[in-house]
Amino acid sequence: MANMPPDSPVLLGLSGGADSVSLLHMLCRLREQFGFELYAAHLNHNIRTEEYDNEALRDEKFCEEICGQLNVKLFVKHVDIPAIRKKSQNSLETEARNQRYEFFADCMKTAGIKILATAHNADDNLETIISNLSRGCGMDGICGIPRMRKFSGTDGGMIVRPILSATKQDILKYCKEHGLDYKIDSTNYENDCTRNRIRHIIIPELEDMFGSPQRSATRFSRSMYENLCFLDECAQNFISEIENFTRNGSGNPEIPLEKFEKLHIALKKRVLSDLFQKLTGKALEAVHLESVIILAEKKSPHSSVSLPCGFCGKIENDFLVFSPERKNINRADNRTKINSERAPTQLKTGFNTVSDSPFGIYLQICKDFNDSPPKQLNIYKLYTSASIKSDTILPLFVRTRHAGDKIKDGGMSKKIKKLMCDKKVPLEYRDLLPIIQNESEILYVPLCAVSDSAKTNGCDRRICIGIYIKSNENNQKAPN
Repeated sequence: MANMPPDSPVLLGLSGGADSVSLLHMLCRLREQFGFELYAAHLNHNIRTEEYDNEALRDEKFCEEICGQLNVKLFVKHVDIPAIRKKSQNSLETEARNQRYEFFADCMKTAGIKILATAHNADDNLETIISNLSRGCGMDGICGIPRMRKFSGTDGGMIVRPILSATKQDILKYCKEHGLDYKIDSTNYENDCTRNRIRHIIIPELEDMFGSPQRSATRFSRSMYENLCFLDECAQNFISEIENFTRNGSGNPEIPLEKFEKLHIALKKRVLSDLFQKLTGKALEAVHLESVIILAEKKSPHSSVSLPCGFCGKIENDFLVFSPERKNINRADNRTKINSERAPTQLKTGFNTVSDSPFGIYLQICKDFNDSPPKQLNIYKLYTSASIKSDTILPLFVRTRHAGDKIKDGGMSKKIKKLMCDKKVPLEYRDLLPIIQNESEILYVPLCAVSDSAKTNGCDRRICIGIYIKSNENNQKAPN
């Protein structure tokens, strides 16, 4: 509790077992010394009911009694975990944990509490490390239970584990020395869940061989956590550096391949993991990290891999990019729809929309050469524009790209498909970008070229054409 501000109110997760009762006793002693407010929260899971002589209600009553004796305000809630987990398809243990932390977060919001104390101990930590190792965890998992972490379900709250270094034997000894009563959860003796099997089968064998694996695991997890903190610092320094390379204002992470390939493999994985966590709130599993690293090593233009949360990693213009996955954009049926030989749509001055396209078009006939489009369009880099001379060009029409389209640029007739490749137009935009033409020729291809016949000079009257995103529901934004 050394890192805890001395006057901050604390909420204790209280089950009624030896661990949480001993921590309650310790916190009450600290409360007398530092003067902070102490609360407790007990969730009745309604798991141990009739067939367990209603242990759930017994524990609830016990928590009410001990909190009354120690003058600690207690929050109590009843939830039907067996019924909830049928709908969620989670294990009983996982759903109980989810509901417990959701309840703790609600209590903290209600009472304005920033610190949640839980009674995890060294035995819990060892069980967690063994379980994580068996699942093929990364460095985060091998660090075990964090001594302190942010509580994502609250506004700036923290979870602290003051007795994480204490073994179960230490805790039972403390209870005996201070005459503390506590309740035993009879389901702890059943081997019907992974954690209990680790506790009753694997750990006793380790104790026979090594004496106190709990203390060894505590030292190990501390050492690994220190290494992880250093790796995180290096990753954040790299991420801060590459933020200057974001080109299109989309907010989606973009990593220059030239810089990424110089990183150590461990740092590559940490950078990818941290960026994806920041983007989606979800972690990347080892298989996804490996696939993205292989993608970056091959550097194949426009190649991609699917990732969780509807995102993909892709190679674009020598960058590794995380962006929302648009699975249907290049399917044959969709391409046929986009490139169908329908009549071009005539443009009017002001705002225009294009059906089946995320893009809109703003058209302004300028009175003199210094006129420019409305500034409100030019936000968050969602806008690109060009000027064409207005003499003998009107009316203007818009359509999407057709096979074989060409534009005259630099005295040469150039295929628009090749221009888009040369200009490194993102692949997902190529069939969607609005093509501007008059009745006889293509005049403007956004991000690529203005036709020789439409190029302006300082004395021409001109038309300003702005291309912008109609909506960002897919988080796709037009590059400058």
